[in-house]
Amino acid sequence: MGQVTAKIANFAGGECSASLYGRTDVVPYFACAKTLENVLVTHYGSAFKTPGKKFVARTKASGAVKLVPFIFSAGDSYMLEFGNLYMRVFRAGGSVVKTAVNISGISKAAQAVVSLSGVAPADGKAIDIEGVVGMTQVNNKRFLVSDRTSTTFKLKDEDGNYINSTGYTAWSSAGTIEEVYEIVTPYATADLGKIRFTQKADIMYIDCAGYEPKKLSRYAHTNWTLTAYAYDTYTWPPFLDENATATTITTSGTTGSITLTASASLFTANHVGAFFKIKAGYVKVTAFTDITHVTALVVATVIAEATDEWSEGAWSAVQGYPSDCTFFENRLIHIATTMKPLGIWGSVIEEYENYQTGTGTDGANLAEDSWYYEPGASQVDKLNWIYPTGILNFGSAGGPFTMTSGSSVEAISAENLPSVRQQNENGSLDITPVRIGSYVYYVERSGRVLAQFAYSLDQDAYISENLTYLSDHILGDGVVEMALMKYPYNILFAVLEDGSIATLTREQKNEVKGWTRQDEVGNIERVAVIPNGVEDQVWFCVNRTIESTTRRYIEYMMPIDFGAIEDAFFVNSGLTYDGTATTTITGLEHLEGKTVAVLVDGATHPPCVVTDGVITLTSSASVVHVGLGYTATIETLDIEAGAQAGTAQGKPKLVGKVTVRLKDSVLCKVGTSTTQDVIPFRSSDDNMDEALPMFSGDVEVVFPQGWSKSKTVKVTQEAPLPMHLLALFVKMTVSE
Repeated sequence: MGQVTAKIANFAGGECSASLYGRTDVVPYFACAKTLENVLVTHYGSAFKTPGKKFVARTKASGAVKLVPFIFSAGDSYMLEFGNLYMRVFRAGGSVVKTAVNISGISKAAQAVVSLSGVAPADGKAIDIEGVVGMTQVNNKRFLVSDRTSTTFKLKDEDGNYINSTGYTAWSSAGTIEEVYEIVTPYATADLGKIRFTQKADIMYIDCAGYEPKKLSRYAHTNWTLTAYAYDTYTWPPFLDENATATTITTSGTTGSITLTASASLFTANHVGAFFKIKAGYVKVTAFTDITHVTALVVATVIAEATDEWSEGAWSAVQGYPSDCTFFENRLIHIATTMKPLGIWGSVIEEYENYQTGTGTDGANLAEDSWYYEPGASQVDKLNWIYPTGILNFGSAGGPFTMTSGSSVEAISAENLPSVRQQNENGSLDITPVRIGSYVYYVERSGRVLAQFAYSLDQDAYISENLTYLSDHILGDGVVEMALMKYPYNILFAVLEDGSIATLTREQKNEVKGWTRQDEVGNIERVAVIPNGVEDQVWFCVNRTIESTTRRYIEYMMPIDFGAIEDAFFVNSGLTYDGTATTTITGLEHLEGKTVAVLVDGATHPPCVVTDGVITLTSSASVVHVGLGYTATIETLDIEAGAQAGTAQGKPKLVGKVTVRLKDSVLCKVGTSTTQDVIPFRSSDDNMDEALPMFSGDVEVVFPQGWSKSKTVKVTQEAPLPMHLLALFVKMTVSE
């Protein structure tokens, strides 16, 4: 027999595929784990329990949504909720609401009526109530407006049920309502996943396949507009190549509303809203008559005559609308319509809604004019995404493309058309990529491979490197959406088809490629990230089942650096009470009927069941976190540290003691895959009636006894408390 000490010093390789379990001959084996669940990896390779998610609000009518970050600056950002034909706004961790209106009374009735000292919101609008004296049961809750009169309305809950207030205490005084701010949008539920966007200052440009491009403008927290591009005499839409057939168009006038008459079948009902360039002017179709006649409004003066010198607008219900956009070299770039799936349009420089060409003498193109390019491809395909680095990168099912200037000294322009090349055949899905450093990360068309795309000096080519080769299981049945948390670590969050999350910590310098899994009760459908001080804030839309009813919640991940132990937030869909010591925690209707985990003043509390939105504590507390509990799990691969005669693999092994090196941790467990014991954190210096302080340092624990040919160490955190594992040192006896 021989005694060895195994060192597990980092998890930089992440949770690895079962195919790697036998590869003790390669370095990645010693930086990988069998299980990394509900943990995140740092840039240094250590692993810590994933912070919990704070509940913010239900989505409107509990419908599916798309989360869109609106970032004016690092200190001024919003999260936007795009749902079925609407958009709501979140800022500073909560819903943006309109100016408060004072309540003048609330009735005790089977259908509670609210009276206001002002104008009531419209039926169906969501409102928040707070500050009521007497009928406190309605405070800090969201309701729907129903049966509105000018100054009164009836209360409904968010499921559409009338509020019966007969059992409430009587309204005494005070209170306000605040209407949740929202605007109308054209995007239907089925198309929300197609929304793509790019932003400059207070204006966001939005493309969505099947919809006319829009611009979203912010004027104030409660003043947003979503409008179509404002084309006029000097701001033109893009047009296709000039007609090459014998078909002519005759205009009935030169300005105002005119009739267009085609000499052959040309128009359809879908041409309403389309543009036609006729010689030096252009018109917008306003009504369809028949296949040779439409009514149009002159935008830029046309000549009243028959001519075959005409061009159809490139974007319309007939031709299709662009599906993605970005800024590059002071132009707004759009890509891929239905009829031009490889089309790339660049706006006029610094005129992002203007796609005019030929503004020079005798119609010559100038460098600042708009340009259009359509790359050749090895197969008929569609551009799925566009992403700028120092160049333009494009993804398609056939493989990634790059676009650079055709000149080493000039930008891409109508005079200097670009060089576009397909770099390889590692095709992609229609999922917006993310960028870490100089690398673009995209999902390959299988949905199960994340590719790192960048120029390789060694190969003198752009290559797509497989970032899931050590963890080929990690993306499950495929990726739905991705977002990148940049601070404090580069962590990519990938929403998977099964409603879980795969996370990748990527640090090129330290060769960290740490994949982990995030799993919980509920299906995560969307993810997006906004800056929030020293840490980015990761937002989610989570599909949860509450009392057999599907509800979709907006939640965001709490800070990694939480400070004091009483501020540790390790519950999902959670809320915090922070005030005078109490035993009654209210406002938990969103978790009705659920068994919840509870942290009171930094100490664990027995689980509670939410009843009528309330839980009762066994003793009073001032700071209470309540939500759905989850377990963080780290399990090593079969331990390998050699033996007297070569490897320890396949030989009976006995682990005696394990030294666990921790940082800011409380109440962790360590042991085998089936049996874990709590690490003894409390010392004689700790008061028994106070929360345990966070521990940093080494703890030596006796390992559960038993010989076996496979030995792993499993560390878990089941309580709503932090765990940060730096390393494990395993004392082991190997039988030869």
